[in-house]
Amino acid sequence: MTANATRSFRFRAPSLGVVMRFVGVVATAFLVGWVLNRTAVTLEKRPEPAGFVRGVVQGALMPCTLPALLLGHDVAIYTSHNNGVPYKRGYTVGVNLCGAAFFGLLYRRINRWRNRHASPPQSPSRALPADSALSTTAAAHHPEATTHP
Repeated sequence: MTANATRSFRFRAPSLGVVMRFVGVVATAFLVGWVLNRTAVTLEKRPEPAGFVRGVVQGALMPCTLPALLLGHDVAIYTSHNNGVPYKRGYTVGVNLCGAAFFGLLYRRINRWRNRHASPPQSPSRALPADSALSTTAAAHHPEATTHP
């Protein structure tokens, strides 16, 4: 057995920052769900149907309600009293904007992490001086090192 194979895996507890970030995200999601329910109750009393702007807002906030939905809370994420196609277009735009923002930030963080942890660039191999005599075998294996008139 090699030394690497005998090394045991050690579980590393998440840092306090990671735990606090997770708690913050979940708390924000529950707050958004609560706000959506309150505004849905208020806006359902209005006689005019929901339009494009309300569709954008509800679509953008919809992904934040996932934790509340997973725990069984009934969260209003779509208004049935809407003006049809404009509301649905707004809802679609809102969902896509939220997804673009989330995944854009995620990919940006991943790229920054990769750049920070990337290995230093390798120095190019030293080329042979132009006046050095190469054997035919070396020239055949390294054509870029041959001298050209």
